Amino acid sequence: MGVDCLGYVLMPDHLHALLLQQEEGLAVSELMERFKKFTSRKLRPAMYTGVSLWRRRYDDVPVPGTDAAKTKLIYMHGNPVRRGLVTTPEDYPWSSAREYAGLEPGIVHICLI
Repeated sequence: MGVDCLGYVLMPDHLHALLLQQEEGLAVSELMERFKKFTSRKLRPAMYTGVSLWRRRYDDVPVPGTDAAKTKLIYMHGNPVRRGLVTTPEDYPWSSAREYAGLEPGIVHICLI
């Protein structure tokens, strides 16, 4: 596919994903469009037909280098803690924090940086 996931955090109302486009082909914007369509069909309860699961836009923020990517991961992994959902990032099951901590693979395959 040409896009690697370096980290993620699925929050109750939004998703953080650190994605790296490795080669020409499927752009990150196209990947996100496909992801949103697929998850909308699979996850939206029938009673909410016609209601969007996702916002129309997503924020595409360039991350210039490995140090900036690591800083972004720390911020992302800390999001559930800041929201009061858990006491440590590794306690949150819908995140790549446990894999980065060397505990266990998460629900999404990631490429560690």
